[in-house]
Amino acid sequence: MNQSQVPLPLNNKDPFLFGDFIGNEEVVDALSRFEQLPQFTYLWGVEYSGKSHLMSALNGLLESAEVNFLILDANMIADEHLVNHLPAQIKFLLINDIDTVASDSVGEVALFNLYNYCLAHHCKLVVSSSISPRSDQWMLPDLQSRLNSGLVLSLEMLKGDQALKCIEHQFAMNGIPLESAVVKYLKTTQNTSYSYLYQLFMRLSAETLKLKKKLTVPLVKKALQDYQDSM
Repeated sequence: MNQSQVPLPLNNKDPFLFGDFIGNEEVVDALSRFEQLPQFTYLWGVEYSGKSHLMSALNGLLESAEVNFLILDANMIADEHLVNHLPAQIKFLLINDIDTVASDSVGEVALFNLYNYCLAHHCKLVVSSSISPRSDQWMLPDLQSRLNSGLVLSLEMLKGDQALKCIEHQFAMNGIPLESAVVKYLKTTQNTSYSYLYQLFMRLSAETLKLKKKLTVPLVKKALQDYQDSM
């Protein structure tokens, strides 16, 4: 790490909870009632839409309910014989970021096999993805058919007041109180889509840590100007 790099004060200790999730209420409600989920659920949304938060919250809920489950990242399923090594009697299988195997013949076959395994063993399968189940990036017709066969939950990107509220919560979680003047400044001068605000949060968190100063409107203006000057 060079001297200009500063580790971000990101708090990874607090568990992700459904109650902390802002927006997309119908999606949150469906996942939080996990007992009523169908055999297959496809959760998708663009980057920064909250997929990881919701999958982690579902993980925690299943754990607290003492449900036998397994969670995998898609890069772990490239082995088409993985189904032969799954624990017996699991009730839920959660797979993050399945879009990473889209257009990969081996990965798609492995995912197809996992779907069929879960169906045959009465195990509910919940996956997350940054692409739609109808995307033409899915090359295997039989797999695409199965990806569209269950409950599809689509996440809408936050914007406006909801996005600002979410960012304010993230600053608070990382020990950086956000004054109302800063929130007002961001609301009236900046793009309030969540994807933009999240990147701004990363920059401002680093700046606050580096300077060891409270986050104020002048500091926000300086950080934005420095960023624009570096472009």
